[in-house]
Amino acid sequence: MKLCTFHVIDPAPESGPGRTTARLGAVSSSDPNVVIDLALAQAHLDNPSAGSSVHANGLGFSASADDARGPGPYDGPSDALHAPISQPWWSSMQAWLEGGSETAKATLELILRADGQEGPFRRPLETIQLLAPLPRPRSIRDCMAFREHFLQARRGGARMKYPTVARIDAYLRHMFGLALIGVPKRYDEMPVYYKGNPATVVGPEAEVRWPSYTERFDYELEVGLFIGRKGRDLSPEQALEHIAGYTIFNDFSARDAQLQEMELGLGPAKGKDFDAGNAMGPYLVTPEEVGDPSKLNATARVNGEVWTDSSTRGIQFSVGEIVSYISRSETLHPGDFIGLGTVPDGCGLEHGRWLKPGDVVELEVSRLGLLRNRVTR
Repeated sequence: MKLCTFHVIDPAPESGPGRTTARLGAVSSSDPNVVIDLALAQAHLDNPSAGSSVHANGLGFSASADDARGPGPYDGPSDALHAPISQPWWSSMQAWLEGGSETAKATLELILRADGQEGPFRRPLETIQLLAPLPRPRSIRDCMAFREHFLQARRGGARMKYPTVARIDAYLRHMFGLALIGVPKRYDEMPVYYKGNPATVVGPEAEVRWPSYTERFDYELEVGLFIGRKGRDLSPEQALEHIAGYTIFNDFSARDAQLQEMELGLGPAKGKDFDAGNAMGPYLVTPEEVGDPSKLNATARVNGEVWTDSSTRGIQFSVGEIVSYISRSETLHPGDFIGLGTVPDGCGLEHGRWLKPGDVVELEVSRLGLLRNRVTR
């Protein structure tokens, strides 16, 4: 399944202009360009003759039939923008995650029922605004599980801060197969991570404002996962059962600030923490649809030009090992987010290239979709 959180513009005069309401949806199994509004689908399929008396949560909104945005005739509720939440897990992605396996089963059954019907619960992608799958994760942890990225990023950082050392390192590697800059042995022992700010999460098409203090702004092409079950001290095998789904993650970075901070043995701080710095989306894709998360192709384009052509192959630790490590003596909760780390060649730092105001960054990962954001200043 591919699940999403999306906005629908509410045209009701009493709501005020431009008001939006977040909805939980699932991509149609018969048409990838259609999202099924789960709450509205449940209401329609359970009671298709409810008429205009259907209103969400007792708020009394109404909408014209033209606002249904459905592909065919509809004789049920005239309120197509709001529907009663018949099950608590339809209210938000967080509620869906907390519902566990029962929720997943009910969602799949509802998708199959809805795909055989017509109605305003079938929303074409061009008529909705996708948000981050989970707009406010409970927590963000971001790992560094790709050795090649780690090494290339260290070399890129040296080119920025210590260009002479970087030139000597390149010469030694080219002439003698030796290197000054390498990967610490400790790296192989643990999937290290830092913690991010959940309040800075944005979704597809959101604008990312250039931090005022940086001149070296960068993208990072990552895959991340959402925890769907509470657990602590999990084995790698148990950890897999606690993963609800995967998404694309763009960990935007202020590289000059990041390198300065990390000289002090802490951070990154303002190298990563700024509004709209954590872009996620477009969907939460459940594990059975993703398959092996270590075999996904990953591409980054800036203004249509390919900057990264990579994959998740070669990850140093398995997904189960990563979640297991993080759960040591610490309880993981539904809604926790874990980034696996930047894929090899997955950022500008590795290439000595930097974003500019106005750039459009597209991250595309097989089976997960495409995440696009524009950098503004």
